[in-house]
Amino acid sequence: FAFGALISSTDPVSVLAIFKEMNADAVLYTLIFGESLLNDAIAIVLYRTIVSESSTDIWRATVSFLVVFASSFVIGVAVGLISALTYKYMDLHKVENQVLEASLLLIFPWIAYLVADGFGHSGIVAILFCGIVMAHYTYPNLSDSAQNLG
Repeated sequence: FAFGALISSTDPVSVLAIFKEMNADAVLYTLIFGESLLNDAIAIVLYRTIVSESSTDIWRATVSFLVVFASSFVIGVAVGLISALTYKYMDLHKVENQVLEASLLLIFPWIAYLVADGFGHSGIVAILFCGIVMAHYTYPNLSDSAQNLG
């Protein structure tokens, strides 16, 4: 089972390269890319669950998988929302705070990873959902110069 979980994740790099070359619809590209990220994250959590379970009880392994995935999801979303609130209510739009503003964009996902990994959960899932929340809620709270960096 562990080997199957390890190799179950597919790699859509060639499909994404063809989409980029053909100037495919951005929504389709994003959906395929997002699905591959989620698929990789689930494969990692599933592998960890199978390797860590000492018994062969499928229900216990399923519950363990769901708990690890859900808690990693919650940690990522929570850190993403904290970043959005930080950018909304802190005065980071001033010129002298631009370095701090850019640094926090890197630190918040790292915090999500460290917290999830520290609790023995999936840091990859936490970073994935932290990034999704930050893209949706933190990005509008960035200064104009920070929004134009991407």
